[in-house]
Order: sequence, then structure tokens, then C-alpha cells
Amino acid sequence: MEETYVASLGRFGDSELRFVDGELSHVNPSEAKSIDMYGAQGENLVKAVGSGTVNPDTGLNEYWLQYLPAIISGVSWAVGSLSESSAGATQEKQADIQAEAAQDTKIQIDKQISQTKTQWQAEKEVGTADYLTVSDQLSDKTIESYETIKGDAESKIGKQNLAYGTANKIFEDRAEKLTEKITKSRSNLWDNYQRKMSDIDVTYEGQILGLESEKTAADYEQQLAETSSEQWYPWKYTSKFMQSRGPKGMGFGGSPDYG
Repeated sequence: MEETYVASLGRFGDSELRFVDGELSHVNPSEAKSIDMYGAQGENLVKAVGSGTVNPDTGLNEYWLQYLPAIISGVSWAVGSLSESSAGATQEKQADIQAEAAQDTKIQIDKQISQTKTQWQAEKEVGTADYLTVSDQLSDKTIESYETIKGDAESKIGKQNLAYGTANKIFEDRAEKLTEKITKSRSNLWDNYQRKMSDIDVTYEGQILGLESEKTAADYEQQLAETSSEQWYPWKYTSKFMQSRGPKGMGFGGSPDYG
């Protein structure tokens, strides 16, 4: 049958032929305009509001409107809202991408924080090890110095015929001065160690604080994006439902497909 003749067999105002879900179907002029202007979105609209029955004369699917006056008004509104729907879907997709990017950023920041804490601990362990090494060296030097001045005092007793009390007094005086020197060296060593540990803490605490601030900003950006993605727009849930059903199955106002 010629296309014009087949179209003329449409019922209840279905005077046009258009492809819906890949199948030639009877539609009315408003539905035809929706499909011509908006493609797949227009097809979803036609399936949502049309009868979804089969024309008894042509065997083609038909989407005539059972409540024509009210439905035509609805179709006019829907055609106007399809553009808004397309813009809303684009915005939702962009928001989803932004939310995923923010989530990835947070994961990377968490890794950086963990690595920074590990490096922080390692640097403090190195600093402590250096302090203990120098402290041990100072202890060894202290013992060696005491033995030296003691040996020198004993030598003076033998070689210079100094009285024991005189030699012992010389040893005590020198030992006292050595003790003061060693005490001061240990105090300086401890102060330097404490200052170094404090500098390390301040440096890494600042780095972690900066990373946590970046994570807070990324979390806020993710929340904004997710809120934007959840905003309603025309046909938001209808189009998703139609996509989830695929080309087969029951459509809005249609009949089940058992094929």
C-alpha cells in the first residue's frame, strides 16, 4: 500500500505516519511534529500519551489520543517543555560528572594525607635517631675526658712529686669544669632536638591542614553537584523509565510485547 493511502487509514485523528521505536506507526499531526522536532524524546512523548493500540486495517501501531481536547493541550505543553527537559538532562549529566570528579579529588587527597603522615613520622624517627647518636657520642667523649684528667692528675703525683691532696684538688677542679661543659652541651643538644621536632611538626601539620581544607572544598563541591543533579526537570523520570524498559516491554499507554 502506498504511504499516503496507509496514512489515510489512521483512526481518531491519526493522519500521519512516523517511526516510533523503529516501527512505522499512525500518529496525529501534533505527535508527528513532536517526533520531527525532538527525535527520540518526541517518540517517548508519543508513547506516553498515545493509545498504543494496533490499527485493525493496516496492522500498524497507532497512538491516537483517547481524550483529544485535553490531551492536545497536554501535548502542546509537553512539546514546549521538551527543550527544557533536554537542557535539564544536560545539566544533570554535567552535575554527575562534577560530583564524580570531586569524589575522585577527595580520594586522592586522602592518599596524600596518608603519605604525608607517613613521611612526617619517618622524619621524626630520623631526627630522634640522630639525637640519640650524638648523645651517645657525647657520653663516650665525657668518659674519655674524665679518664684523661684523672690519669693526668695521677701522673703529676708520680712525676712532679705533688702531694695526693694537691693532685686530687687539681683533678676535682678540672672535673667540675668538664661537668659544667658537658651539662651545657647536653642542654644545647636537647634544645636543638626539641626545636627540630617542633619545626617538623609545624611543617607537616601545615601541609595536612592545607590538604584537609582542599578536601573540605571538594566535599562541598560534590554536595552542590549532587544537589544540582537531583533537581527536577520535565520528563526527568519518564525518560529514565523509558530508557530502563528498552525497546521492548510495556510502554506508557501501550500494550505488552511478548515477542
